[in-house]
Amino acid sequence: MPTSNYPHERIADIPEILSQYGICHAIISPGSRSAPLTLAFARHPLFVSRVVPDERTAAFTALGIAQQTRKPVVLICTSGSAMMNYFPAVAEAFFTETPLLIFTADRPPEWIDQLDGQTVRQTELYGKHVKANFSLPVALSNPDAQWHLRRIVAEAVLLSTAFPPAPVHINAPFREPLYPNEGEFNYQKQNLKILKIDNPKHALNLETKQELAQIWKSSQRKLIVLGQQQKDETLLRYLAALPKEDVIIVSDIIANGHELPQVVRHQDLFLKDKIEQQDDSYQPDLLITMGLSIISKNLKLYLRRFNPKAHWHLRPSSHAADTFQSLERLIRISPADFFEDMAESWGHSPNAKDFQSQWLVSDEAQRQYVANYIQEKSYFYEFRILGRILRRLPKQAVLHLANSTAVRYANLLGLYPEERQVEVFANRGTSGIDGSTSTAIGHALADEHRQHFLVTGDMAFFYDRNAFWQKKLPSNLKIILLNNDGGGIFNLIKGPPSQPELLEYFLDERTLLADNIAKEFKIQHITAERNGELPEKLEAFIDSKNKLCIFEIRSASRANTLLWKHFFENRPR
Repeated sequence: MPTSNYPHERIADIPEILSQYGICHAIISPGSRSAPLTLAFARHPLFVSRVVPDERTAAFTALGIAQQTRKPVVLICTSGSAMMNYFPAVAEAFFTETPLLIFTADRPPEWIDQLDGQTVRQTELYGKHVKANFSLPVALSNPDAQWHLRRIVAEAVLLSTAFPPAPVHINAPFREPLYPNEGEFNYQKQNLKILKIDNPKHALNLETKQELAQIWKSSQRKLIVLGQQQKDETLLRYLAALPKEDVIIVSDIIANGHELPQVVRHQDLFLKDKIEQQDDSYQPDLLITMGLSIISKNLKLYLRRFNPKAHWHLRPSSHAADTFQSLERLIRISPADFFEDMAESWGHSPNAKDFQSQWLVSDEAQRQYVANYIQEKSYFYEFRILGRILRRLPKQAVLHLANSTAVRYANLLGLYPEERQVEVFANRGTSGIDGSTSTAIGHALADEHRQHFLVTGDMAFFYDRNAFWQKKLPSNLKIILLNNDGGGIFNLIKGPPSQPELLEYFLDERTLLADNIAKEFKIQHITAERNGELPEKLEAFIDSKNKLCIFEIRSASRANTLLWKHFFENRPR
């Protein structure tokens, strides 16, 4: 690139380096202090740069793109409070192990704490919710400073993608002038060297294999629990190959194990009674876990009450959460590599038909109950209607679940039939309602060949209404909005309904409808309020291809609460 009088010319090195690492998505929120970064990415031919004005929405959109592409996404914002609006998505990315590269423009250091406009203490603002913090050199005329900038960018990429993936923050202080003159700062191909790290596959040594195989063979009751994780075809193939008479596999909907044969998925419905009855017959001898969070509260309570004799967790890093209070062995390997390494070592263990039968019979009873329940047409009930919709999702669809009621409903309903190969995502790192729509939009933008469906409640939907404030909205996203007049989850969980402050401080009983949002952003909108109109409108929604569509199911919170209680009280015991 020819020399010029523009002091931030070398900022163009940043997108050039990132493109060599295969990174090509940037989400930019407009601002003046960030102009050098914005122009560098906007003018790079290999970057897809999108403008999202609201920084909170921008960060969740980037989160969705990063999860879908499994590569870091660049975030760019101006100085001051702008970067603070990234924080909810940064925390979610940290706990769901999603890589982000966060570039925050800043005033130069001499103007911090000098009452200059749009200035806060930006360095290390995200604290322990990022893997690393960097600050770019202020003056880049010196060759050593340019080398320093390139080194920081490369190190940030490598850190963000090393297991566990996570966000990395790069603060970028700029002195004025912020804008180049005409003819300056134009892209030219550069030959920049980048640092690469080889990641050899982890493998178990022979001694460890033999030891683990011996414990496996001597354990009659073997239970595998899948935590939240993205769909891994290799892992599913090895799990499906395990002897069906030898092991029980339990999977929440967000663990993406619902395609496995004989997988247990209604554990939250039948284990509640086993805890109350002090029934330890579902207690495993060997528990193998993997992945991140677990939705099923009763599974957690049961395994904490009835600890296994041995508990292994599969994770290629040195940290593992002891969710069930029984962890005794961390095996530092990816789950897929573990089952591949052990495939020839399992052997046969003593038969435990009673243990396996109990799990499978209990699960099948609940599955039949749920299937029959959602077919009833006596009441217009959001849980029942959602069950019908989930069973109509097209093959190879992507399902996104907002937090609170939506993800709990879906976990109890399950995904059937299995061969549809539906992939599931949810923001369960922090379990907030603040960016579910924005995250789903990011996914759909990065994955235009599949149909994406978001199930959300009215609180999460209206909280994130700025998700639609973008220049380009995906035509392959369909939104199922469960509108029960706000905060229905507080009627369903134990505690809030018994408090006199329920109506004023927990429920948000105000009638907000999606009509105006749909009209403002030119989104197709379908509403259903009665059983009689449901079949026709559901067909119209499912068939609404090539356009963003909101299917709003309007129901009464109190009626939903009564029917929810009826559902639980009548389940098989």
